[in-house]
Amino acid sequence: MELYLGLPSKVARSKKELFSTIRDRIWQKISGWNTKLLSQAGREVMINAVLEAIPTYAMGYFRLPITLLWKIQSMISNFWWSNRSQHKIHWVAWQRLCESKLVGGMGFRQRCLFNLVMLAKQLWRIWRFLDRLMSRVLRACYLPYGDILTASMEPDPPSHGGA
Repeated sequence: MELYLGLPSKVARSKKELFSTIRDRIWQKISGWNTKLLSQAGREVMINAVLEAIPTYAMGYFRLPITLLWKIQSMISNFWWSNRSQHKIHWVAWQRLCESKLVGGMGFRQRCLFNLVMLAKQLWRIWRFLDRLMSRVLRACYLPYGDILTASMEPDPPSHGGA
């Protein structure tokens, strides 16, 4: 697998396997922290500052598999509710923890929605800045006769020989 800036340069059929390194990196962090006695506030900081940052870059360029995002959410939820290596009951639904602190939640991210937001940000950049190189290349490659807002989803991207 070839990587460029930490992301795969080619996406095979199994994106779940391709992005499993993200899950593994999150698991390594959680495993290291489970041996330490962290307060609930310390866990919140670790989740917000470290665990939610790990998949962010990949989410900006790829739609990650839902099963991978659910697995990450499950690992983080177990870390939030556990005490060292003991798993405890999840007293509050994850959706409630993802609500804003202003309404009683913890402000954690909902990964599926965040992934779509990051992709929408890239779409907005392509649509807004038509003169930039990234926008020109992607429009020429994928939208030679159309507009980005009226594009349809193709099962496979076009093949361009050596490109």
